[in-house]
Amino acid sequence: MFVSNPVNVFYALKGVFYVARQRNVPGRISQLQFWLFSWSNYVMKYKNLKDSDIDIESVGNDFDYKNIIPQDYRESAIEQIPRSKIDAQINSTVKGLTGLIQRKLLKSA
Repeated sequence: MFVSNPVNVFYALKGVFYVARQRNVPGRISQLQFWLFSWSNYVMKYKNLKDSDIDIESVGNDFDYKNIIPQDYRESAIEQIPRSKIDAQINSTVKGLTGLIQRKLLKSA
């Protein structure tokens, strides 16, 4: 159950208190409700997910991890959402994948 984990309760309350301080943001309660709904669903769905469940080791030895991020990755983002959101998602994805590449290259060295 979601509320039986103190960490879940902590972050849910942290979100509530954060939103309560943002008095100048219209619709903040609706945004909080959506965030709590989606976040709690993800937590419950993936709570038992382990690194071994995502078997990145299954790629061939000749796989070049440097090719994980396509050269035109930024240009391929054409969703009908604000560019700032697209850029934030791209930056987050590239940061995560860059870390993965560095760990894989260090591990293989």
